Amino acid sequence: MKEEKKMKRIFSLIVFFIIFTCVFTAHADNGKVITASWTYPEDVEIAGFKLYVNHKLVQTFENPALREWTGRIWAKDGDNIFGITAYTENGLESAFSNEVMVNYDFTPPNPPVLIVE
Repeated sequence: MKEEKKMKRIFSLIVFFIIFTCVFTAHADNGKVITASWTYPEDVEIAGFKLYVNHKLVQTFENPALREWTGRIWAKDGDNIFGITAYTENGLESAFSNEVMVNYDFTPPNPPVLIVE
């Protein structure tokens, strides 16, 4: 009986892992490679920056000298709002930078028309 419960747990974990992987992969396929760049005074002591898309944190940069980043983020179809903040060692975070709106169109093209003669 114990062996049967153990196998059910293992099976449940495998099924969960497969579902989780499929969901993550589906979202990753909608990813968009972006390059974000920003300016910030060199003489202000900070710990790094945080990049937000649609007011959700998508990337934390622990390098205070960083001023540009290229990477894949998940974006929705339509308008996306990008913003960045600076943060200090003790966890204080600045207000959002100016926000930049970018529109992505993930609508697939119309299908081709096949003609066979």
